[in-house]
Amino acid sequence: MSVKSFDPSQGGEVVRCGLLKKFKTSRKKWFVLRAETPESSARLEYYDSEKKFNNGLPPKRSIPLRTCFNINRRNDTKYKHVIALYTKDDCFCVVLESEEDLDVWLKDLLSLQHGEEAVDGETPRPTFEHVWQVTLLNRGLGTNRIGPYRLCLTDKTLTLIKKDENGVLDLQLTNIRSCGSLRNYFFLEVGRSSHLGAGELWMDSDDPNIAQNIHTTIFHAMTTNTKKEELEPRSRVRSSSATESSKPNNAVNRTRQGASGVQRTHVFSQEHVWQVTLLNRGLGTNRIGPYRLCLTDKTLTLIKKDENGVLDLQLTNIRSCGSLRNYFFLEVGRSSHLGAGELWMDSDDPNIAQNIHTTIFHAMTTNTKKEELEPRSRVRSSSATESSKPNNAVNRTRQGASGVQRTHVFSQ
Repeated sequence: MSVKSFDPSQGGEVVRCGLLKKFKTSRKKWFVLRAETPESSARLEYYDSEKKFNNGLPPKRSIPLRTCFNINRRNDTKYKHVIALYTKDDCFCVVLESEEDLDVWLKDLLSLQHGEEAVDGETPRPTFEHVWQVTLLNRGLGTNRIGPYRLCLTDKTLTLIKKDENGVLDLQLTNIRSCGSLRNYFFLEVGRSSHLGAGELWMDSDDPNIAQNIHTTIFHAMTTNTKKEELEPRSRVRSSSATESSKPNNAVNRTRQGASGVQRTHVFSQEHVWQVTLLNRGLGTNRIGPYRLCLTDKTLTLIKKDENGVLDLQLTNIRSCGSLRNYFFLEVGRSSHLGAGELWMDSDDPNIAQNIHTTIFHAMTTNTKKEELEPRSRVRSSSATESSKPNNAVNRTRQGASGVQRTHVFSQ
């Protein structure tokens, strides 16, 4: 790889060049990064080969860096070292060989993009640390806003930028009450302090891995952002004036018959026990009723009240979790003794549902520090039949206690 040369036939200083892969085709091309000149702006070009570049042939594509609203590292399940250049209409990705190559190319790209705005001595940073391409669904706050967007994250804000249009939705992370993912869907619940008002935003990411990555990254940003302020205002729970029935007991003793026939008793502390009602949906069919939801550092257990029914789940078998209003859900994989499916629970209070979500999600991520996240969040392979894949969404309408019909969207 050559650095800092000058090509008078093309005009402009060649800051960096080398043989890199195009993300879309996985084919190697000769990439050239040029500095700004009075005649042309800084740009990234690529050629079919170094020979064609040296012979003065025109590039296959040239991307002016000033037309990119963001240049950042992209997390990808196939390649470890990817740089993404986001223009108004397109996303162009380059695959690099190593972490060192990624760092030097990204630094040069950002320096040239910022130009005179770059501060001497400071490492340039992307406008947005993370960018994902999503489709906003016609549900909740997404009504009349549907279409393709770029979901952009900073350490304090989350922004939806509509492709090919000027539509922009800005959200402060402190205004997001909860978030979650379910298969290829990602959702946000925002509070009344948001300029959009209280409600939900549902997005289709086209891939369960991407949806999970969005969920994990945004959730981490939300919790990191609250290190400077109390977490309670966003995930507040009932005060001590709550009814006794809504409070967990000091401890729950649970005795079960082990595989060897030996009875084992487990004690769960107060802060990790919640009272929920298992709903007649998914894996909850034929298991409905009131349960205590009990958490340890490795397991999640549902103990049926007044009966001996016990459901044990390893945290590593939980693929995703989330909360929506007063509901909390889990999606478990095939390695669970229950099989693959979902468990939906009613906590009777949105704040409690959010607290369950926050606590269990934290336990899941903490548990995976000793092992890779993928085995727990693995998803259906591309060989799955088309009939087994979810449609855009399933609308389910139910009759509420007040007689008002409410429609909820769940992925297939």
